[in-house]
Amino acid sequence: MGSEWAIGVLGDVAKVQSGFAFKSGDMGESGHPVIKIKNINPPDVDIADVQRVPHSVIEGNARIEKFRLSKGDILIAMTGATVGKVGRMPKLSEPHYLNQRVGKVFVTDDAKADEDYVYYVLSQDGHVDQMLGLADGSAQPNISGTQIESLEVPLPPLPEQKSIAHILGTLDDKIELNRRMNATLEGMAQALFKSWFVDFDPVIDNALAAGNPIPDELAPRAEVRKKALANGTTQQGSVDHPTLSDPKALFPAAFEFTEELGWIPEGWDTAPLSKLAKVSGGKQLNKSLISDGHEFPVFGGAGLMGYTPTPNASGEVITFGRVGAYCGQFVYHSGDCWINNNASRVEVHEGVPGKWLFRSLVNIDLEPIKRGAAQPFISNGDLLKEHILIPPGKIQQEFERFSEATMEKEKTNAASTESLTSIRDTLLPKLISGDLRLPEAEQLTTEALV
Repeated sequence: MGSEWAIGVLGDVAKVQSGFAFKSGDMGESGHPVIKIKNINPPDVDIADVQRVPHSVIEGNARIEKFRLSKGDILIAMTGATVGKVGRMPKLSEPHYLNQRVGKVFVTDDAKADEDYVYYVLSQDGHVDQMLGLADGSAQPNISGTQIESLEVPLPPLPEQKSIAHILGTLDDKIELNRRMNATLEGMAQALFKSWFVDFDPVIDNALAAGNPIPDELAPRAEVRKKALANGTTQQGSVDHPTLSDPKALFPAAFEFTEELGWIPEGWDTAPLSKLAKVSGGKQLNKSLISDGHEFPVFGGAGLMGYTPTPNASGEVITFGRVGAYCGQFVYHSGDCWINNNASRVEVHEGVPGKWLFRSLVNIDLEPIKRGAAQPFISNGDLLKEHILIPPGKIQQEFERFSEATMEKEKTNAASTESLTSIRDTLLPKLISGDLRLPEAEQLTTEALV
């Protein structure tokens, strides 16, 4: 089958448009978002962390309008360590614009090429390697639009291109669905924690029902809860719990003041983290031992770094980024892993619910104990002094049970994503080269999605 396919160059069916040279001095936190090389995060384009240019720079400038981006646009990094990496624009809620040294690939002959197929061709590791080979400059690789357009690409008949893109797209759709489901589950756990242990919604509701006073600091939240009680929506959101018919029955109906944390629910306690866990630094791991081919995850300050053949921690693990841009970031993991030297382990004492403590740590304001401006740093000793709000054991356990259920669902989705990604990555080059027939690929995809 593959031997019958024509081999052409990308420029026969598509063009590469480089972005606009926005001035670095114009970049800031307000205005229209600009997509730069750092935002290319295969297989997507990350629009969460963007710089912006003032509206006045763009509005009324007809030259810039052609650099406006749309959902599904294929973007490619043209400079630096990520040269050749490809991502697609997600759904946009506001206009985004393309910065220089990022290329937009667009099909010019839709009778010969399908845009989704072109995306999958360019996203292959083999084509990334080709682009690296074409790149100019040793210290800072650069590739031009013309060089990208010179890449050889298989061009099967358009119906086969569409079928290939459909098969791979079906797998990607399921992978994306799993990602969204996990984001929703994570949001549910965080929302319930915030409701119970930060906003104190159940306590406020009970206090309002009993006619007890509400501290001034909590009065704005009490107004929100009054409206919820009035229209009957209090059990539709923040204090709802899947295993409790009336979660508010576990909570008191009044508040008391503490020196450490201010107003807290009556009967609850506070304690420094040192009473609940110990914190120890990680150990530097040789970079040569980190790759995707090993078994045990490696966690650094920014979270997952890769995998290694040997762990240095096991059980219920909370990692803590203690230096740099991700200073103060916490990650929860259950099982064997390696904690690298720019992170620390929070080892939970016996009897303390780990998932509850993890959420407690995530919600602490650590800014007051960060040291250093250029390179923020939090010492293990300072973290151990931070006070934690401690509710009664029954409430801790109920939140732990809820968290366990959501994390199990997240694990299932993550395992599905790993399997589907492996299948997609295996099918992609075989489909595009023609080494695998479409009916066989369709069967494999159907079985994978069952």
